[in-house]
Order: sequence, then structure tokens, then C-alpha cells
Amino acid sequence: SAAVSDESVAGDSGVFEASRPSKGDLGLSMNLETAQVQVKLRYSSTDDLLHVGIERARNLAALFIPEGRKVCIKAALLPSISNVLCTFCTRAITDLTKPTFGETFRIAISKSKLLTKTLQVNIWAVDRENHEDCLGSAQVSMADFKTSTTSVKWYNVLSFHFMQPEVKRPVSASPRAHHLKQESEISSMNS
Repeated sequence: SAAVSDESVAGDSGVFEASRPSKGDLGLSMNLETAQVQVKLRYSSTDDLLHVGIERARNLAALFIPEGRKVCIKAALLPSISNVLCTFCTRAITDLTKPTFGETFRIAISKSKLLTKTLQVNIWAVDRENHEDCLGSAQVSMADFKTSTTSVKWYNVLSFHFMQPEVKRPVSASPRAHHLKQESEISSMNS
């Protein structure tokens, strides 16, 4: 167009300042910040126990939780240790605007083994029939954990929403599969 925008003038001067997105912008209206979970870690050397606190979560809307679902958090210390229970689950909550769990779990493990582990933290949606869907995951490397102090940190949750497979059509309905079958039949006739 013949009109000169503020952005093009700024661009021509070698300085570019993007215009602010409107309030109707999809990203802002949905407030799609990364979902996070707050985990508290404390190690007790006297009894070789790792205390794992699942404290709170925030920005859960970024996980696209279906309406009417509760949320719980399941965690596991991996790789697992034989004969030791290293998995646990919080209660399911309904308040997704300020989700607070405040639950602590104890895992018996020596300090030397602890530093080779990873704490996997999964966010689950639970429906009325208690069917569960894993929405996302965070991983906490125990190699980075200083056992002499208590750690309270927020960890980003990788959303599985965008990793869901697309609905697949039956093979017979795919023109490409039919074409490959014909090529295969032709090549077998020629040999």
C-alpha cells in the first residue's frame, strides 16, 4: 500500500520495534505461558530418606485440560530401585487457577544412588470415571541436587498436547498406500 507504517519507518532507520499485539491476539487471550510445577527436595542423611514435596503448580491452562477434569501429579524416581517403592501420586484437585498440593513423599535411598537418579513428574487429568490422561511431564536431575540443603524450585512442564498423533485413516482408504501396493505388485510381476 502507499501508506507508510510506523514499523516500516523504524525498519528503514535500522531500528525495529514491533508493534504490541492486540488484546484479541490468540496467545495473549489464552495466556499460554509454560505450565510449571513446584517441587521441594530435602535429603535426610541420618535415615537415608529423600523427602519429595509436590507443592504447587501454575499456568496449567497451557496443558489444555479438558473441562470438568481434576488434576493429580504422579512422580517416580528413575531408574527404579528393586524392592523399593519409588513412585507416588497426589490427590486429585479441582482448583486449577491456584493449584496447591502440599504433599510430601519419602523415598528410602542412599546418597550415592540418589545422585544417579532422575525424578520424573507427570501431570494427569482425571475424569469422573477415574480415567486418566497424561498431559505433560517435568524431569528433575538428582545429579544437580545438593543433599546438604533444601531445594524449592519451579520446573517447566513439557506439554504433550502438541505431540498427540493425528487421527489416522485406515490403510485401505489411503491413496498413497494403494499406489504403493500397485507398485509392489508390478515389481513382483517383472521379477
